[in-house]
Amino acid sequence: MKKVLIIAAMLLAGATAAFAQFHLGAGYYGEYSTASWKDGDIKHRESGILNGFYLGGSYNIAFDGVEGLGIAPGAYFTFVGGHRWEGLEWGYNHRTAIDIPVHITYSHDLGPGAIFGYAGPAFNVGLGYKRSVKWYNDESGKYEKLTYNYYKIKHLEDEGVFHRFDCKLGLGVGYRWEHLAADFGWDFGLINQYRNEIRKAPGKNKAHIHSFHVGVAYVF
Repeated sequence: MKKVLIIAAMLLAGATAAFAQFHLGAGYYGEYSTASWKDGDIKHRESGILNGFYLGGSYNIAFDGVEGLGIAPGAYFTFVGGHRWEGLEWGYNHRTAIDIPVHITYSHDLGPGAIFGYAGPAFNVGLGYKRSVKWYNDESGKYEKLTYNYYKIKHLEDEGVFHRFDCKLGLGVGYRWEHLAADFGWDFGLINQYRNEIRKAPGKNKAHIHSFHVGVAYVF
């Protein structure tokens, strides 16, 4: 991780603000999560998609002497939510986070505008991750709501099972025309999101969160 940060700092130091563009963007944001764990001799696997949106900006700085090549640090707020099964429970999950990409960019004139692509690390910091389920209380004869907080360490079996931090490898393409741009991108989660206690349990337990987006941006 330290090597990635050092490389990003060196790239920023080698860039020049002689040509820089600020992108203010928003759009659809989705998360595809996968998990595998072992319960006794039984191996379990789950996956699911949560849908939401993103909002934020990046600052594309051109490299001196290399036409079309640059670096674009940024920061984006993301929200995803949706109903899905986990184990035998049907519930509503929602997660908020901050994405901090540091992408190498390349653009090339095409038609009335320019096509561009990017790749590089994206650091993700989870702000909140909760799941709400309803269960039937036999004593009261009513349905009651139960909320799991996946970032809060309380009962390890039910809560506090995920890390807040992730590092992703991002790839994307887009098209810019005058002050408008549109792009599509995918970020592959690289870090096992289970806490150390869960990882060390028998079964090589793993959980990863990948993300994808389609959006538009205004270029200053």
